[in-house]
Amino acid sequence: MKSKKLLLLLAVAALVLVGYYGLAFTAPGSTGQGIMVNLKGSGTFTIVDNKQYRFDDLAAAAYFTNTYDGVVEVSGSPSNRCPSGSAPAAPTPPVPDPLQVLNLSNEDINTAVKQNKCKFLDGGALDPFPYTQTLTNTTGLGSTKCTWTYTYHYTVAPTQTVAPLTAWELVRETNGIAEVDVYAEIAGESVVLWKALPKKKFSFSLRNSDGSSRVTDLALTVNGTVVASAIPSTVLENAPGAMPGDEGAVDFFYTTNAGSNGNTSLLANGDARTILNTDAFAGNNNGGSDGKALAWAIMDTQTLELGPGDYNVVLTGKVKGNNALADISFSVTRTVHIVAPGCGGQGN
Repeated sequence: MKSKKLLLLLAVAALVLVGYYGLAFTAPGSTGQGIMVNLKGSGTFTIVDNKQYRFDDLAAAAYFTNTYDGVVEVSGSPSNRCPSGSAPAAPTPPVPDPLQVLNLSNEDINTAVKQNKCKFLDGGALDPFPYTQTLTNTTGLGSTKCTWTYTYHYTVAPTQTVAPLTAWELVRETNGIAEVDVYAEIAGESVVLWKALPKKKFSFSLRNSDGSSRVTDLALTVNGTVVASAIPSTVLENAPGAMPGDEGAVDFFYTTNAGSNGNTSLLANGDARTILNTDAFAGNNNGGSDGKALAWAIMDTQTLELGPGDYNVVLTGKVKGNNALADISFSVTRTVHIVAPGCGGQGN
């Protein structure tokens, strides 16, 4: 009799646990969704003797040194509180700023490499690139307060004269028009926070319930003109059980950069596989048993034929919402520069 009661109690306890954890994993308290779109193919190109070259910014950066000139200017404000000659000794100069040599994250910022890309193309003496950095120090209080500004001078200096086509990488033979291949990597992160258990569950699935892709309406615009629409993409999912380096493995670093909705504070950036493997739901580890929770979509490559000039390449599209969240439309822009030989006199 006692054994029957014990079995009954155990059965009830099991039902309670199933009910509790079932509720925990079926009653979401908050959801969020983010989209990542990496548009590939931007850069600077040229055509020389029916050969297309791409400018290698990193290779060009190696032709410069970046040093403090040893010159510091000191000024005080307001001047009536900052007697001449009473400034404290200058602080240690800041370290040279590497973004003055090369800034890959912001093409609008002038740098030594950007300023000299045509010099690398045509050959000759590269131009130096001076810049300054500042520090401040405050002395006195109230009516005697003075703010001292120390302006340090630096120079990004060329190390040598370069031959034509230095730091320009041969891409292909061409008919005189630059052919730029453009494609995109697209990922969607969904996250659920349950009420009963304050734990997160992540997914990078890109399939609808019918198996179709959630990525739709991809279109490419160049300088305001649509050049391709209804562009196909392929969803790549981690092969079941595949680990990094295995055939069929899907691995990428995720960053929300193209739109989000819901509770965006729940979203996480980082290695997608690690995000899945360290959340509260073991069933999605390495993409789950079918690998579908670890996926991204690769847009079919589009080849643009471009003459000399600057081009704004814009990719638009939509990722259907997940976990009852609204669809997210996105628009990402990259810049393509096509320069012609003989531009050395233009500086950049």
